Amino acid sequence: MDSDPYTAQKMNKVGWVLFWVMVGLGVLFIIVYVVFLVLIFGVATLPFLMGG
Repeated sequence: MDSDPYTAQKMNKVGWVLFWVMVGLGVLFIIVYVVFLVLIFGVATLPFLMGG
């Protein structure tokens, strides 16, 4: 890091960008997972809710 500060700074930025991309993908995955569960359990419980 002391011998090449420019590359260290560049790698630091790359690291932060990758971090935020992974956080965004994680949040997106959680949202898709919750929507999928709601749809599956919604379809599965629909006959019971309709009295059939």
